[in-house]
Amino acid sequence: MPVDYICAQPNYVIRIELKECRPTVWREINVPSDMSLSSLHKVIQVAMGWSNLHLHVFSLPDSSIEFGRHADYSSDTESSEDEMSAFDEAEQAAWYAQMGIDMPTKKRPDKNHTVAELFKHVGCKADYIYDFSDLWEHTLELMDIIRNPHPTPRCIAGEHQCPPESCGGRFGYEAMMLIFNADSQNRSFDRNSWRIGRGYRYDVVPFDLIAVNQTLKTTDISFIGKS
Repeated sequence: MPVDYICAQPNYVIRIELKECRPTVWREINVPSDMSLSSLHKVIQVAMGWSNLHLHVFSLPDSSIEFGRHADYSSDTESSEDEMSAFDEAEQAAWYAQMGIDMPTKKRPDKNHTVAELFKHVGCKADYIYDFSDLWEHTLELMDIIRNPHPTPRCIAGEHQCPPESCGGRFGYEAMMLIFNADSQNRSFDRNSWRIGRGYRYDVVPFDLIAVNQTLKTTDISFIGKS
């Protein structure tokens, strides 16, 4: 849905922080509170630098309710997600079993719920998990409510690039960076050859706020309660 209407609802400033990653990868985004959670997922993917290759879930601490895209949701999402859903659902179940906790009993499609439903007040926190294999866990926190809203989601601050996709999660990334930093002490070290030789389509580059916001301008988002 094109973002061409005047927002009536306030905007939320949300901080996103990737857990247990050093250096700390974080972003602050400014989004309409009536935007769907499925669109918030898209904004997070763009802002963080992920590639939207895996499933995701939103949840609240101490809650049995989970918002996301699962194999047991009826959905009209893209076929690529449908093809991956059964595999990722099995990964998700295996992760919950490994952690010794029960699967959430109430799973709701995130396209039917808004950002405002997830965050009730400033200081409210939520969890966002992306990729149940690498298990990238993010903390989301509502930092501010802006009464003079802007209809287009924006990233307003951030630091550091996110890890590459499918690198083995936090421990795989830490091992990768240890090798990278050790090899980079060699004067003949070629960063491009290093990453290509190890199969990583990734480079250690600064976070680019301007590029993120250019992409967000063309990201298709949806609102609930708008005709």
